[in-house]
Amino acid sequence: PALIAQVKQLLATGCVTTRSGKQLPLHADSLCVHGDNAAGIALIAEIKALCHSN
Repeated sequence: PALIAQVKQLLATGCVTTRSGKQLPLHADSLCVHGDNAAGIALIAEIKALCHSN
């Protein structure tokens, strides 16, 4: 999913890509995932694994 790609980019480069395609430096201490369903929980688990592997 696009969310996972964005998290990977943020972890690897410290930047996110804006809607216009520009690279925006971003320091993030936390991430907010909206969705209290099974898909949201699965995304959070994947994000947690990505963060712990970096």
